[in-house]
Amino acid sequence: MTDMDKKHAATTKVAREIAELLGDVVHTQSDGKFGYALFIFDFGENGSCSYMSSADRAGVLGMIKEWVARQEAGLYTDPPGEPRTA
Repeated sequence: MTDMDKKHAATTKVAREIAELLGDVVHTQSDGKFGYALFIFDFGENGSCSYMSSADRAGVLGMIKEWVARQEAGLYTDPPGEPRTA
């Protein structure tokens, strides 16, 4: 197993554990009307990213495209506080 495979396996494990908890909370609090998409990644060169969602891939991809378009159009502003950086 390569270092990249090991990183991916580690982030996938963390994502699954968080997604299970997040899914329970989101589903319970919204009576099943909301979903979630969770991306877990490491900072830095050659980082890995794991993705979990309560929706199908096509739905999440559409949501991400819409979110990116709104971000690029300046329709959203950053929330208060300092963003975390590497």
